Amino acid sequence: MDGALRRGLGLVTAALGLIMSAPLLAVISLAIKLDSRGPILFRHERLGLGGRRFWLSKFRTMRQVNAPTSVWADDNHARITRIGKWLRRFWLDELPQFVNILRGATSG
Repeated sequence: MDGALRRGLGLVTAALGLIMSAPLLAVISLAIKLDSRGPILFRHERLGLGGRRFWLSKFRTMRQVNAPTSVWADDNHARITRIGKWLRRFWLDELPQFVNILRGATSG
């Protein structure tokens, strides 16, 4: 698939995804704020195509800690919030990534 066509399709899909999920995004944001202290979004620097750095955004599903955290999922299991458990189960924590697509952070 041509790069411009692929980018255009990604833009349209991401824009529609954000518009259609806007009410759900608002409800999830409120639920995260009411469930635990800290920011609504979790941001993590990642490497994209060609080694280009970008910030990946997801809904926060874990409590923040001041201590070092483990890279192993099982070690951090106790930090998952009540809302985070459901967000992860249904992959709703991934919805903010539509913004990354609009910004071109994940395009190839």
